[in-house]
Amino acid sequence: MKRIILLLLCSINLCCLAQDIIVTRDLKRIDAKITEVSETEVRYKKSNNLDGPVFIISTEKVSTILYANGDVQSFEQKEAVPKAKETIIEHVVDFDPLYRDGGRIVSGKSYPYEPNNLREILGRDGYGNYLSAQSQYGKGAACVTFGWIDAVVGISMAVTGTLSELPAVAITGYILAVASDVLLPVGYVVRGTAAGRISRIAEGYNAVQNRNLGMDMDVVPTLMLASDGIPALGIGFSFHF
Repeated sequence: MKRIILLLLCSINLCCLAQDIIVTRDLKRIDAKITEVSETEVRYKKSNNLDGPVFIISTEKVSTILYANGDVQSFEQKEAVPKAKETIIEHVVDFDPLYRDGGRIVSGKSYPYEPNNLREILGRDGYGNYLSAQSQYGKGAACVTFGWIDAVVGISMAVTGTLSELPAVAITGYILAVASDVLLPVGYVVRGTAAGRISRIAEGYNAVQNRNLGMDMDVVPTLMLASDGIPALGIGFSFHF
């Protein structure tokens, strides 16, 4: 390899010594004007365009630099350092808890779950229950929205019709106001019921995951049978794995 490089350097014409020459490890020649050399890179400009941009080449790709003043700088190829073996540490992977945000389920990191993800983690039945609750929540929210619209428009029309002596407008306003009295309670009840269903779905999933991550112990009152056969109140322990 060194002989080939020396032959390549010897073949350089003497008229080219007014410029620096970079010889790469794959024996390519770059006619350049070196501007900076560090441990990791060589900065240079092309000899035919000294006013042009500065190029950078890694010292790992450079074999030798022949400077215009006759100095020669060689770069030793660094041996690759073998990578350390990866150590696998067994640990319990924490899960993202679910919670309700309006009419949908989101993760503990505040990112909404996509339908495919929810279908996978909740299962077919749980996901079907979630879709049903979501639909119910939407209907309740629509009732609340229309209820408030009817209330505002109805009261406005009733007042305007009364002051302007327009009975038809006033009667229409009263009807809308009465309709809002029905829509608002129904909407809040439907939406609240759906919100409870969604919360229970999320809490149920969280409870199962928490139980799968470790062991739970409950202390509960229980009846104990004494040696004389008489039952007595005691404390029992319940373990869940």
